[in-house]
Amino acid sequence: MNMKYTGFLCGAFSVKGRFVPYGDWHSTGISETERLQSSNFYYPEFVDFNYGANKNSISRFTMELGQEIPVEVGFGEGIHKVSTSAHSITLYQAPFGLMLFSIRIDLQCTGNDVTAVVSRLRSIDMVHKTNKPFADAVIAPLMEVYRRYSPSASQILDMEDDLCHSRLVEYGNKLKVFQIATIDAGEREGTDSDELLFELGTIAPIGSYDPENDFSPSKAYYDKIMGGNSVSVFNNWKALSLFDTFTFLGHDISEGNIENWIKNYFGMIYVSELFVKFYLFRLNNDFRISHQRADKLLEQFDEFEYSCWFDHVSYNFLPRLIHRSMEEGLEILPEKERLYQMIAQQKDKREKDNDQRMNNLLFYLTLFTTFSMVWDAGSLFNEMYPFETYLGSATEGFRLVSYTLLLAVLILIILTRFRKR
Repeated sequence: MNMKYTGFLCGAFSVKGRFVPYGDWHSTGISETERLQSSNFYYPEFVDFNYGANKNSISRFTMELGQEIPVEVGFGEGIHKVSTSAHSITLYQAPFGLMLFSIRIDLQCTGNDVTAVVSRLRSIDMVHKTNKPFADAVIAPLMEVYRRYSPSASQILDMEDDLCHSRLVEYGNKLKVFQIATIDAGEREGTDSDELLFELGTIAPIGSYDPENDFSPSKAYYDKIMGGNSVSVFNNWKALSLFDTFTFLGHDISEGNIENWIKNYFGMIYVSELFVKFYLFRLNNDFRISHQRADKLLEQFDEFEYSCWFDHVSYNFLPRLIHRSMEEGLEILPEKERLYQMIAQQKDKREKDNDQRMNNLLFYLTLFTTFSMVWDAGSLFNEMYPFETYLGSATEGFRLVSYTLLLAVLILIILTRFRKR
């Protein structure tokens, strides 16, 4: 089965400072007219966030490639090369020091070759070994950006290429994939479109799903994925939103519709959702691994929610539906809520610990003050009523006054603490 395919391989890494275009990189965005037009369909603040309206928004930079690169796929006697169009690379400089990127590839080949190519290329740490021409043309420019702007660039000076390239996916071990596949009406004869969508979405060989085969995904898993993660609105297309991929499969799709999926559903909605996911990955790392202060992380989280979080993105039902499906596929809401809860609990615990330490300090200061007060009180009583005259001994007098005052203070402290509990 032949298909026309456009895919975006996406990753992210941390950067310091603002990216300044150099070489073949150039700034990309939309005109004011395009911004106003987009704001008729999408919330203006969402459009502004996606196109660099302020510091808490995404700025875009593109390097056009336009190269046909042979990508080697298969094993043993089945090894062959698939002509792959490396269209362009786009950087998305996002808030909080995150740099996202996408690599656009275009294919026109069999479905098996599509999944084979994507499977090879998304394993970014292996690309230089399996497909060096692609690594030289596409991965090398990204590594140059990493070396110039990553705060961890000095750590890769003596690393092998596979370890260096893996740094382009700061959290995870493979690239995320957004893919658009279309087939001609004649190719649909005898094809189960749901099975084809499942195999594309899971980057599996076409025809590999077989519930009777012990090494195939189970029918229960297949039904769960297709029942809970698919998006079906019109009869000529269906989509599947998973953790690692978002897949559109259609037939008789106009070029204008495909461009809408590329520009808006990928270029705005999926990119913004990937930013949220990568930000949560980083926040989790800062909290659990780097042990940054919970109060500082909560301040940053509040800023993120105010500037970068969108419960709804569009006035229209289809973009809202697609946005929600991407959010669910990437498992964003459960992670966001749980992470916030853990950081807030840690903040409360530290505040309680600090309060307890302060109370202990005040308690010991009170005791110290009490001892000083006892001595001063004993001296005052001795001047008013000389202990040697009334008690026969100054030592006995000081002892009596001390014991009496200390007992009174102790009873007062016990009563105070008992009331607090």
